Amino acid sequence: MRYDTILCDMDGTLFDTERIYHAGWNEAGVSDDIYRQMIGRDHGAIRALLERSGFNAEKVFRAKREYCDELLAKYVPEKDGMERTMKWLKENGYHTAIATSSAREVAEHYLKVSDTTGYFEKIISGHSLEHGKPAPDIYLMAAEQMHAEPSRCVVVEDSRNGVLAGRAAGMKTVLIPDEFQPDEETIHAADIILHSLDELPVYLRMLNGELSLS
Repeated sequence: MRYDTILCDMDGTLFDTERIYHAGWNEAGVSDDIYRQMIGRDHGAIRALLERSGFNAEKVFRAKREYCDELLAKYVPEKDGMERTMKWLKENGYHTAIATSSAREVAEHYLKVSDTTGYFEKIISGHSLEHGKPAPDIYLMAAEQMHAEPSRCVVVEDSRNGVLAGRAAGMKTVLIPDEFQPDEETIHAADIILHSLDELPVYLRMLNGELSLS
């Protein structure tokens, strides 16, 4: 069996946008403690968290969106090695998709602005799913849309919720930490922790028996 389907989270994994989101939530009055609970979660879960924390969710969303939209309108920063790695995956016969909690329109905008649309076969958005990450639903849906068995899929994530979702879906999980270092639960849930996307090709070659440490 070959692991041939790579399902990538977007924010903080492919694009260096979590830092901008972080600043945007702070600008809207959200503390770092609450922000950390938001990472990897969908719109509905974030709304519920804000409301439980005493915020006017609509007001907070609007302030954060205004801050971020201005910064990301014409330039979306990529994570180190993003295009090199996606180019390698395409050239070596891997199937790739984005599986994001963000709206599809956001993903399409990022890919268009960064001129990286051609690296991905599909965009799978969990924006309207009933159960977002850490539930496995988005990755199971992604596997179905990619016509791949979960056992052939590799999930690439930067957050606790994303890693737990990939694990629950029965897929290999790669963690590339972004802003925050992983806790013990996340470390144990991930099959491997890498420093950057540039290390992904070597891991995949090892996983598929094309490269050994001996």
